[in-house]
This record gives sequence, structure tokens and C-alpha cells, in this order.
Amino acid sequence: MIRTTGSKEHDFSLNQTQVPLRVLCAAYLGRWLAGRNSMRAHMLIALLALTACQSLPQQASPSLAAASEAYFAASHTADVAKAAALLANDHLFIGPTGNVQDKAARLAWLKDSRDWLPSVTTRDVQVTQFGQTGRVTGTWVIPEAGMTIQERFVHIWVLQHGRWQMISHQVSVIPTKDGDGP
Repeated sequence: MIRTTGSKEHDFSLNQTQVPLRVLCAAYLGRWLAGRNSMRAHMLIALLALTACQSLPQQASPSLAAASEAYFAASHTADVAKAAALLANDHLFIGPTGNVQDKAARLAWLKDSRDWLPSVTTRDVQVTQFGQTGRVTGTWVIPEAGMTIQERFVHIWVLQHGRWQMISHQVSVIPTKDGDGP
């Protein structure tokens, strides 16, 4: 809010984004000139608004799909440092038997599993974004001891501080054709 002479208040906020001072000055000057009802004032307002808006930086939203692919790559290669950067500090993993792991335990599991993780593949991955929250679902295909285990997964992501962080990861075993799990 900017209070001008005559006790008028003008709200120059733009959806709670950072607004450069030159944009605020142009808006203030434009409001002041608009009260004068002259054609020159309106033309100047339009010119200042166009110039100010063109100078605003365009911020590209980080890609949830790219973050998810980076996590898959980190898992596939057991890259603990990369995975750590993608998992939120309060990350929660829930395994197929109901076991729960925090971020530290999940990273330790990743490190301990580096021998067989390269053989795991993903299938049917779907990425859905809901504003600053995202959901990634799909199937892990895990070859193990002559058989194939399939686990349905869901990853929940949140856009925090300009980057996607996975806050939750849950897997469920998909039963085999005879109805039993592996």
C-alpha cells in the first residue's frame, strides 16, 4: 500500500511477487496523471506500463518431470548426493510391508542397494502437477532371483524455494497372476 497526498491509498501489489521499484514508480505516476483526464496522460500511462511490464524478468517454473527423472537417475545409479538434494528434509518413505524410513534411512538404503539398483526400471510413469504440489505415479520393475517383482509407487513433490522436493514416497507390491505377492 502506498499512501499519497489527500489520504488516498493505492494497492500496487501483483500477486505477492517482487515488483521492481521502477514498476511501482510508473504505476504511481500513472495513477497521478490519470486524475488529470488528459489524452497525453493516458498515452504516457500506457507507454510507462508497457515499458515497465516488459522489463519484468520472466521466471520459468522448474519442471516436475525433470526433477522426477533426476530422482530416477539418482536411484538407478545409487547417487546418494543427488538423491539427497531431491528429497525434502522431512521426507517419508513407506515400503510395501509398511516399514517407514526417514530421509537418512532412505539414503542409507540407497547406498546399500547400489549393486542391484541398475537393473530396476520404471514403467507407466505419470506426472501430474497441482500448482506447487505434484504427484508422480508408476511401476518399478525389479528383477530378483529369477522372477520379476512389480511395485506401484506414488511420489508426492512440493515446489519449495524454487526447486522440487519429494516429501513422500510409497510403494505397494503388485500381486502376481496367481494372486500372491513375491
